[in-house]
Amino acid sequence: IVLVGRLDEAKLLQTLNAALADAQAAALLNEALPLAARLRRLFDYLDQAVLLVFDDFEHNLDMEAGGVLLKADAAGVIHALLGAIHQSATDSRLIVTCRYVFPLTGAARLLPLGLPSMRSADLAKKIAQLPAWRGDSGIAAELLAQAEQLADGNPRLLERFDRLLTARRGDEAAIFRELADSAAEFREDILLRALFEPLPDAAKQLLACAALIHLPVAWEAITAACGAAPETRHRQELVDLGLL
Repeated sequence: IVLVGRLDEAKLLQTLNAALADAQAAALLNEALPLAARLRRLFDYLDQAVLLVFDDFEHNLDMEAGGVLLKADAAGVIHALLGAIHQSATDSRLIVTCRYVFPLTGAARLLPLGLPSMRSADLAKKIAQLPAWRGDSGIAAELLAQAEQLADGNPRLLERFDRLLTARRGDEAAIFRELADSAAEFREDILLRALFEPLPDAAKQLLACAALIHLPVAWEAITAACGAAPETRHRQELVDLGLL
């Protein structure tokens, strides 16, 4: 069961109810008890373990000067869930994917495991799939080499570099200099800003409307959130840049 992005109790319960599709499980989750107690009763009821994945968890962090803090809503869910797993006999587990290591207060603990960067054959295979690295792309070999060095085997950063280079904005060299001076964990933020800032206002407004919706929905729902039908070209532009 996967939850992506911002996390709070309501989103957790909605996702669990949708994934389990079990009337008794829904009743347990809706009881007038603390969240940890409801989750423990749920795990005791289920006849099989559940693997929960909180993906892109960095959206639940506050970046303070010199540190990273977990937002209150997400902290409440994490503590309740880990407590319920610990107190029940369940084999259920939680995986959190995040670019940053964040502290947890109290007895709750997550085991930090770093993922190795792609190397050799896997890296070559990934690069071969990206349009910027194709022989007919016309992109300077020096820029491609810089992108590979800065990405350091991170497949998502390679995809960001691909979209930046194929957009052919002309300021890639300056962006690469900024990236080279930045810590590795902040490079994706800089790349995203570089992709976002040149967008026309209408495309930015469309992206802001889409950001209000955290579940997969029909395109018409995003159009309704915008209050007016956005131009098709802006939608395609955001898709091509990997922002939508």
